[in-house]
Amino acid sequence: MGVKVEQFTKKRNNFTLGEIDFELPEGYILGVVGRNGSGKSTLFQSMLFGDCKDGGAITISGRKGGTDGEERIDYRRQCAFVLEAFPFTDTVTAKDIGDIYGPFYKDFDKEKYRELLEKLEIPLKKRMKKLSTGMKLKVQMAFAFSYDSKVLFLDEPTASLDSFARKDLYHLIGEYMESGNRNIIWTTHLTEELDRMADYLLILEKGKQVVFEEKEALMSQYRMVKGSKHQLDCMKSRLIGRLDRETYSEGLVKTEDGPFPFADTVEAPTIEDLLCYLYGQKKSIAEYANIQSGMGA
Repeated sequence: MGVKVEQFTKKRNNFTLGEIDFELPEGYILGVVGRNGSGKSTLFQSMLFGDCKDGGAITISGRKGGTDGEERIDYRRQCAFVLEAFPFTDTVTAKDIGDIYGPFYKDFDKEKYRELLEKLEIPLKKRMKKLSTGMKLKVQMAFAFSYDSKVLFLDEPTASLDSFARKDLYHLIGEYMESGNRNIIWTTHLTEELDRMADYLLILEKGKQVVFEEKEALMSQYRMVKGSKHQLDCMKSRLIGRLDRETYSEGLVKTEDGPFPFADTVEAPTIEDLLCYLYGQKKSIAEYANIQSGMGA
């Protein structure tokens, strides 16, 4: 059934997120990207808790958010999480987390949780306030992969992990997605992870949804061109954005505007390239919409 968000809005003080509309088929990973303040954290928290008070609907594996009682509990049970902001109290131990919070999930596997704690080298009886940020993330990893959720929310999950723990997380993600009926909603500043692992991209800018699209289809619409400053000057009318360095210049163009004979190299962009050149050079959402429709620079 996957994940469906319909005409979702959320208001916080002077910030408004929305409307957000997308449908993610089950079995796929969604990367949520955008600059700081674009609304990523607001969307994550709303989806995780099923908070639809300000409008719209969120459905995960057939369960709707915004409900009360047992339906609300069923919705929350579909969700696993590894969050940058530690969600448990600092006074508990890893063992306490399994004992206290595990029973909330009907199929929480206490033995698997302990095995993962051991594998990730997490002390059972040390209070969270004594652990590093990276260790707290690993506690969340152990907990998240110890019950049968339908959606895994990853919010900057690797920011404080060493290379070994990062590999452990990638391995667990691979196992999690093997069943083919789960989803991952993933936001990170390390966009190279999404270059490698995301299937779809949701791009937010100033609280607005500007893109929801299959990643490969989106990337195929653009190319990075590189050469001397003079070479890029010759393509000036086709550049969406550019950066001039001491030894070379580069810019983003639309694939359909090719070929680009003046460029030394023409290559596929990264997610970081899209974010930098689509937004770094533009002033408004309207201008971005013009680029997407082929009416822009």
